[in-house]
Amino acid sequence: MKSEKLKEGWVEFERYYFKEGYIDRFMTDQANDPNRNNPNTIQFNASASYIRLNDGKWINTRAIGGMPYFIQLLRFTEEYTAKEVWNVFIEKQQFNLTR
Repeated sequence: MKSEKLKEGWVEFERYYFKEGYIDRFMTDQANDPNRNNPNTIQFNASASYIRLNDGKWINTRAIGGMPYFIQLLRFTEEYTAKEVWNVFIEKQQFNLTR
């Protein structure tokens, strides 16, 4: 599995490459939302994780069953494209991805 650490503005994240495309993971304090331009000035001292497909919108991993669920997606990096994995494991789930 190929990955690298990147930074966009204030958001520092890890990118996981698939056969084609990638899924990014950002870990932060619960007070922060990577879809916003700046981090929150307060912190809750509780962690949150976000993922996104190919520079799309960040979604909280709680919306897809949590980090253990996401980690299982990484076993498919060599065989499938990021979009294929996202379609099967994320979009097809019964979770509300608009949170």
